[in-house]
Amino acid sequence: MKTFFFTLFLLPLTLLAQSTRLHSDSIDVISYGIHLSIRDFSNKEIGGYTAIRFTPMVNNLTEVHLDLLKLAVDSILLSDTTVSYLYDDTLLKINTLPLSVADTYNLKVYYHGHPVVDPSGWGGFYFSGNTAYNLGVGFKDVPHNYGRVWFPCIDDFVDRAIYDFQIKTDTDKVAVCNGTLESVTTLGDSVKLWHWHLHKSIPTYLASVAVSDYAAMRDTFNSITGQKIPIAIYVAPTLTAKAQTSFSNLNAILSGFEQHFGPYRWERVGYVGVPFNSGAMEHATNIAYPSAVVDGSKTYEYLYAHELSHHWFGDLITCHSAEDMWINEGWAVFSETFYHEFLYGKKSYADYMYKVHRDALLNAHKDDAGWLPLYPMPQRVTYGTTTYQKGATVVHSLRNYLGDSLFFPMVKAYLQHFALSDVSSFQMRDFFSQYTGVDLKPFFEAWVFTPGYLHFSVDSFTVVPNGANYDVTVYVRQRLYHRSSYADSNRFEVILADNQWNMKAVTVQFSGKTGKQTFSLPFKPTIAFDDLYRKTADASFDEFRIINHTGGAYFTNEYFKMNVMALETDSVFFFVQHNWVKPDSIGVLPKGLELVRSRYWKIAGIDIDKIQASGYFSYNFSSTADFGDANYNFGSADSLVLLYRKGTNDYWRPVTSKKSGGRLILDTLKAGEYALGFKNGYTATAILYPQNENIKIFPNPSKTNFTIQLNQSKTTHIKILNIKGQTIDSLDANGKQTLHWTPKNNGVYFLRFFDEEKLLSVKKVVRN
Repeated sequence: MKTFFFTLFLLPLTLLAQSTRLHSDSIDVISYGIHLSIRDFSNKEIGGYTAIRFTPMVNNLTEVHLDLLKLAVDSILLSDTTVSYLYDDTLLKINTLPLSVADTYNLKVYYHGHPVVDPSGWGGFYFSGNTAYNLGVGFKDVPHNYGRVWFPCIDDFVDRAIYDFQIKTDTDKVAVCNGTLESVTTLGDSVKLWHWHLHKSIPTYLASVAVSDYAAMRDTFNSITGQKIPIAIYVAPTLTAKAQTSFSNLNAILSGFEQHFGPYRWERVGYVGVPFNSGAMEHATNIAYPSAVVDGSKTYEYLYAHELSHHWFGDLITCHSAEDMWINEGWAVFSETFYHEFLYGKKSYADYMYKVHRDALLNAHKDDAGWLPLYPMPQRVTYGTTTYQKGATVVHSLRNYLGDSLFFPMVKAYLQHFALSDVSSFQMRDFFSQYTGVDLKPFFEAWVFTPGYLHFSVDSFTVVPNGANYDVTVYVRQRLYHRSSYADSNRFEVILADNQWNMKAVTVQFSGKTGKQTFSLPFKPTIAFDDLYRKTADASFDEFRIINHTGGAYFTNEYFKMNVMALETDSVFFFVQHNWVKPDSIGVLPKGLELVRSRYWKIAGIDIDKIQASGYFSYNFSSTADFGDANYNFGSADSLVLLYRKGTNDYWRPVTSKKSGGRLILDTLKAGEYALGFKNGYTATAILYPQNENIKIFPNPSKTNFTIQLNQSKTTHIKILNIKGQTIDSLDANGKQTLHWTPKNNGVYFLRFFDEEKLLSVKKVVRN
């Protein structure tokens, strides 16, 4: 299902803990026959009986338990014999003679009443105007399954059954249910009987009925199986023409889903319009769809694509428990995003997924009252932003982790293997690992079972000529955002480029806090871009553009703007990245000046030195929508300063900026990294240490030792200081151009390079 039009605020639950245990451990329901009269719109009541065909799961069963919520039970028959029962408006306990596991039994429960709506307003059975319909889950109630609001059942995600519907309506109404319309019978002058049958099994929450004055818009879909699958979209007669336009891409989306996920396995493609303006519900073959969005435009195409995708993710396979709901909803949001790719192109997919990622990173912890793992998801926020939005970004990251040549065949095999059954997050993980031959336990541990976000970045790279090619060693690091453990078996894409705009994508594989990998390139790179094409949904927002004109350039999602005054070339490749993690602190900031530990920017590009521009770095102290973790007491904007460093081996220094309109404005923008700082009694000017670009240190960070290349430097000796400024070691150059140093302990160190008594440069290194 999908929600929209309003922000759903899920209150902490004082739950009426309805039957939370599974009843499907005692009986297996084979089929439900739902016989109801839905005619009393004045009193908003339904009445009739449900026939339940089942087999016991244990021998000598003497009590059958069914879920039924606040409806009046009239009588119960077991094999046409009246039996006794107990009912507390929640759980129906039916007394029986000892039942054998070898036999099949028929139970009829006669009932009537006014069915309920979930306390949140989302889910239940509705009478609205001339329409009656159900939405199969309740957002607040537990368990969330809401078959029990209109028929007695085993109301969980596990038990699946075949459905037969016999619905009585007034003659001016149409009843639309799951499956195929078998017959319509007129009973006297004022009643019609609508007989629908669904041939494939579903859990109770996917069963559906809607009654109104519907007209059907019909079509046919040519499946890859060779079948012609009927399409029926039931809407008010006044909306049939608009439905033609709004659903004009339905066949194309079906084809795309089949191509990438496998055949559509249901007997009908169906939607039914309902007067519900807060979302839609993926009832199998009979999606409850808001009539208000059947408006003759394609604005809400994403919504019917989302619900359609549930016929693979959520209907064909179903999450094992509410705690696994990302298996339904995260994959459906991924699908609602992915259809943009095969219908409108890869950029459309990338842009849509970027919005999903932004929503997840900025809002999930606020909407869901905490940083949560995808599994186990607390039932108070089963249908929250983490499940939907972050779930989709994790699927996106998994797609790029494996690559399309593995990912999509794996998904098809997964859907085939678990078809018409439930699946847990652990079963998904293990099947994916077995199918691909890739151990996905580290990925699932990092992305599914652990809250918060990872952050990946290039620390540095070195280039060594090797014949006609170049050996490029890329050093990367991992940081953490609202989590405490590092991920292993990471795959992080880096784009290496030179000044002629030659580019090469490489994937660094590493575990833990830092890593490195060497690649052979046919050109000498001068720059490395972090995940330029946003293949990993980590704790950063970034964007690249080709700048070829003067004027303002807004990077809203990155909280950055620049004003281009002049270009010395026809175009510049420009990259800006807003990182949601703490910037490195080298420990030499002047007393009273502190780094804001929650974010920093990276500005990079090709030919960026040929652009004259000012930079605007946004800050916001009051809006948690922008800076959701702004926990600092800055006092006022007057205490803010803008800090700059050229790269990860440089130190932070204050740069002259001015404040205007919630931004720190820098007159001359340069490539490098920028961070916010604030004054805490600081008034002095920062000490600016000299730098020597000929001196290189790698790897940095390092897990063992450091290699120091002096190149053309006139260094005679090196003093090594710890984070407290104490000298702990020294090296003599003695004319050498390459030196090695191994610290005794992990930590941050500062190497001071001297020509006799003259300080040439200061470099920071990190051993971890």
